[in-house]
Amino acid sequence: MRIIVSTFLLGLVAAFCLTLPVLASDSSVDVSDEITNKYEYNYNGIDITTDVEKTEDELKRIYQSVIEQTNIQNGEFSISPLRDDPGNTTVIETPPNYRTYTNKTLNLTIDATIGYFLKYIPTKVTDKFFFNFVGASLTDFASVDETYVGSWISSHWSSYHQQRRYEATLIYYHDDNYSRIKSIEVHDVTHLY
Repeated sequence: MRIIVSTFLLGLVAAFCLTLPVLASDSSVDVSDEITNKYEYNYNGIDITTDVEKTEDELKRIYQSVIEQTNIQNGEFSISPLRDDPGNTTVIETPPNYRTYTNKTLNLTIDATIGYFLKYIPTKVTDKFFFNFVGASLTDFASVDETYVGSWISSHWSSYHQQRRYEATLIYYHDDNYSRIKSIEVHDVTHLY
């Protein structure tokens, strides 16, 4: 019986893994022609990743925009995130959104996987999945910490492109009060506007 159940589960996982690319290819969005570039910078000790090459002035603009929004989030000064374009600066098009991701499901999956495979290593901890799972859960052998993220859409005038450019900005923070920036990701979304 144990072999039948293991074979069934293995077949189910294989079927899911084999059909997922087929299901994904049926989506209505054709991304086959898009080329995704990745540019990595370090500005004032903060890692910035973008999909469009940036100049030093553009990196400074991104950095100042993020610092400004972080200060607004922490109540250092108060201005409306949605405002008229005061000229050559960044305009926040959508209000900033701050979220904490606990990664509980991911950690549960990691613990279950460890619990399952601990039964098969040469020096078994126990033969019971449940006890291995509880042991992996209690020790936090391989856990993913909480993730603190801020995001918004902003726009700015690009002299190089001679048009208004729209960017999705993701900021990863070290803590849950969203005050210490870990890294920044900027994705050009002008084609969506």
